Amino acid sequence: MTIEAVLAAEHAEAQTELAHAELALIEATARADVAREASQRLEAACAALRGEIPVGPPATVDKGWSEGETTPLPEQLPSIPLSAPQEPGIPARTAEREAAAEMSPEEFDKERRRKQRKREKAEIANNPLGHLKCPGCGEVGHMTEQIITTEKGGVIKALVCGKCGNQAIM
Repeated sequence: MTIEAVLAAEHAEAQTELAHAELALIEATARADVAREASQRLEAACAALRGEIPVGPPATVDKGWSEGETTPLPEQLPSIPLSAPQEPGIPARTAEREAAAEMSPEEFDKERRRKQRKREKAEIANNPLGHLKCPGCGEVGHMTEQIITTEKGGVIKALVCGKCGNQAIM
């Protein structure tokens, strides 16, 4: 074997090693970008939970295929100052809470029951089986369809009452 052939083989081997190294670099860069983005999202979520306005570089959108070309997103929401509670564990004061604080205990209880009835009616309206009456407790609107597996491995459909737990096999 001549020196020229040995050098050509070494050159081809070096080129292959270089290509593998460049691919590994591209993959590592992509993983680092994904990890960096996830870290920024988690940091922003933590700041939002603390009631802070996240501070950082403006969000960017990738235009397409050309690498590195990004543009800032347009401001979609007006800046609204977040009012964080003064002490941890104490909820922020809202108009609804102010009105509830001014109510007498009887008025507050009446309003609470009215809201509870409204919520129950909405739940019944969203339940396709909300019009069915439970054969056990006689209440309307608490039946839900469930699939139950028997001891032998069979599958059956049953209507189960959310109030008393009564099961009506279909």
